[in-house]
Amino acid sequence: MARVLYHPEWGYYAGGAARVGRAGDFFTSVSVGDCFGILLARHVTEVMGLLPGDGAFHIVEQGANDGRLARDILVHLRLLLPEEDFARIRYAIIEPFPRLRKRQRATLKEKFGSQVVHFAGIEGVAGKCERGLFLSNELLDAFPVHRVVFETERWREIHVVEKEDGFGESAGDLSDPRLTAALKGLSVAEGYRTEICLAASEWMREAASIFGRGLVTVIDYGLVEEAYFSPERNEGTLRGYREHRLVEDLYDGIGETDLTAHVNFSHLARSARASGLDVLGFCEQGRFLVGQAADWMGEIEAAGAPDARTASLIRQFQTLIHPGMMGRAFQILTFGKNVGTDAARRLTGFQHAGEGAAGLG
Repeated sequence: MARVLYHPEWGYYAGGAARVGRAGDFFTSVSVGDCFGILLARHVTEVMGLLPGDGAFHIVEQGANDGRLARDILVHLRLLLPEEDFARIRYAIIEPFPRLRKRQRATLKEKFGSQVVHFAGIEGVAGKCERGLFLSNELLDAFPVHRVVFETERWREIHVVEKEDGFGESAGDLSDPRLTAALKGLSVAEGYRTEICLAASEWMREAASIFGRGLVTVIDYGLVEEAYFSPERNEGTLRGYREHRLVEDLYDGIGETDLTAHVNFSHLARSARASGLDVLGFCEQGRFLVGQAADWMGEIEAAGAPDARTASLIRQFQTLIHPGMMGRAFQILTFGKNVGTDAARRLTGFQHAGEGAAGLG
């Protein structure tokens, strides 16, 4: 999976082709329009309020695709913030692929070139930012996973094997002792298949090292552990998509197919706590955006009949929060570092979260 998605020349994400949107393989909240960026810009202003200071405020994004989310956030921060506060914004994009860096620069250079910098990996920015927000949108679902199956009363790993006519699968011993620890105590039926993402723990440790004081906001589709390992989900969550269609054979169209697996948010939360972070909020994207949009929608209502631009934003908002579209499938999880757990009360996106964070375990 790592090679198929991230090979520097032949990997799915390395090519820089248009993978997102109607002409691509999947939709994202960003591809719906700039409403998503507007609401995340408001989230940024709240984070800035939690982290006062005269120096630079850093926004670090990983998984920026073509740079549209960065552009949308910066455009609307310029409208929301006093000029002197906006001048303190520094936007760092973590992007290992040269072709994608080129597209991101093309998207951002004209308006924000001096405020945007690129790094190939988190290590380039770690420890260099006193305060800020780390943001990832649909990043972790594309992390490589280990596929495992419970056979003859023990866990075995599903290995990829080369065949004369392509690739196949063969169950064998677990390839990493961390898998044994991750699967310990999990009670399932014979033949149960699932995935374990070991890379998420390492990523969480790296993300926690970026700021002296800051927040980490993760947006992705996934489940809490109880649902992730439910008896009904006995074939796991790993899927392939091409041209918005489910690909049955994961070995068909290698390098041209998006491979994705649900995020285990409970595991991510444990990794964050082990890295010194506090869980500040967790809920469905729809709930978060409704909370984040409260003041914005009030401004729209006060303005009277919407013009064409406002009507378009309202339609985008409805798509982003609709339970049958993106509102329920995507989750938003925010961690804090050296900000205190009471900071959660000042994040309006989680005011309708209910007992979301409690479900993480």
